[in-house]
Amino acid sequence: MLRKSTRIINTEKPFVFEKQEQNVGQIIKAEVDSIEAPGGRELIKDIKFNFKSGDKIAIIGEEGNGKSTLAKIIAGEKLPEGFSVSGAVERGDSKIGYLPQALSEEWSSCSVVDFFIKDEPKGQIDYERYNDISKIQAVMTEVGLDPKIIDNELTIDKLSGGEKVKLQIAKLLWQEPNFLVLDEPTNNLDLETIEWMEDFIRNTNVGVIFISHDEYLLANTADRIIHLEQQKRKSVAQSTVANVGYRTYVEGRNVATERQELRAMLERRKKKEGLKILRHIKAGVHGQAENIKDATMRRTMAKKESGLARREEKILDAKLTDRPDVEEGIKFEFPETAVFPQGKIVVDLHLPELEIGLEGDKKILCAKKIDYTKNGPGIDIIIGKNGSGKTTLLKEILKNMREKGLEPAYFPQDYNEILTDPSKMAVEYLTDEKTSQTEARKMMGRMKFTPDEMLQKVSELSGGQKAKLILLMLTFSGKNILVLDEPTRNLSPLSAPVLREALREFPGATIAVTHDRAFIQELGERVFELDENGLNLVELEKFD
Repeated sequence: MLRKSTRIINTEKPFVFEKQEQNVGQIIKAEVDSIEAPGGRELIKDIKFNFKSGDKIAIIGEEGNGKSTLAKIIAGEKLPEGFSVSGAVERGDSKIGYLPQALSEEWSSCSVVDFFIKDEPKGQIDYERYNDISKIQAVMTEVGLDPKIIDNELTIDKLSGGEKVKLQIAKLLWQEPNFLVLDEPTNNLDLETIEWMEDFIRNTNVGVIFISHDEYLLANTADRIIHLEQQKRKSVAQSTVANVGYRTYVEGRNVATERQELRAMLERRKKKEGLKILRHIKAGVHGQAENIKDATMRRTMAKKESGLARREEKILDAKLTDRPDVEEGIKFEFPETAVFPQGKIVVDLHLPELEIGLEGDKKILCAKKIDYTKNGPGIDIIIGKNGSGKTTLLKEILKNMREKGLEPAYFPQDYNEILTDPSKMAVEYLTDEKTSQTEARKMMGRMKFTPDEMLQKVSELSGGQKAKLILLMLTFSGKNILVLDEPTRNLSPLSAPVLREALREFPGATIAVTHDRAFIQELGERVFELDENGLNLVELEKFD
């Protein structure tokens, strides 16, 4: 959706958009004092930055820290009811194109041409836009879409996830924005389209501010970072604006945090040891003073005691380096007992064809022949284009395992397959006769759930929170086979490395579908690509 100039957001606190007199269309200035979620929790506090044409700014942070909320404010989008915002954004006459996390389902039955000639799915046709069809087709070609799809009655629901994203980008570019605000543009995209998105963000001369979970894309495109944190069990908001790339920021932050932690630890240890020695001396002097009868000597000892007291007070009052005040990452691991025996068959699947379903009376075939065997522990990764049948293949793999009497733990792409009761509280999914609510709450705390979130209905959780809940369910299951369908899709780039480390240490067998290049590069012992010709082993060098 394209936004031009400025408008007022309806919030409980004033949020004023002011016109900028200079460099019209070239710069956006944001000064956000506070953003509060429904219920009063402060998501963002005291953030100030400029967004200039050509900038490539990434917004990062853990799930639920306000990334999408900040993106909407920058783009001028309306926030959900109950949000309270104070601050100012100066946009002048800049045109801002906004890409939401997902295209509204209301567009599904609309044609591609309707998508361009209407502002809303049920809106009126703007007949003047028909004069721009050739320009629209040129932009479609630029983003890698076949311009002919605008000439037929092809509906939006027939497009792949990547095609839908490209279609939205094409509409934004056709309207010639000065800036783009992209909310997780790589979600549900295959590797080919993710790489296209990476090239697009890096090479466009339009200013781009974006949210992404893809660490490679962040590292290869962002020249500035906005990091939103929630400290002290999500009770204190912290914002950092860094004029460096992603890897430089993360590495620098880690080094600075470690140095500060070490300095703070050493200073506290030195203080403790100094006080211990001083108090030992004080006790000795005090004992000697009590046994002295001579008045002069008693005064001397009293002065000595007074001097030692001043030294103690000075040590107690000394300013120490603060411990690092940063948001802690998630913490979890799979049980060491979940061992899968060497050489034992995990999967032995042979299918003459892989079909995704029916279209009328006609089968939709994904691949002609599937031959896949896995023995023993270790990690196999399956990649492929959107619509190639990867999830369907995983279901066949699960079926094959169960026929052998194996009991795999499954992480689905559609979380509702596991979280079947939307009215059930999050913590209830982890409690049973083996696991108490106290133990479940402890583990949820390590995954950055607040006490309130633990008691929320599953339907009220974010995608990232649901993903972390299912990961906890996998660890609690104690099973030695994991079948994972896009496990990092909704994890932040700060949480995903924790999952990768846990899987690296997992002693069982793992089969995962993913488009996450860091996941593939770090964990893939064998990588297979699914296409119309079957499942074929690929070289890891492809992902360097």
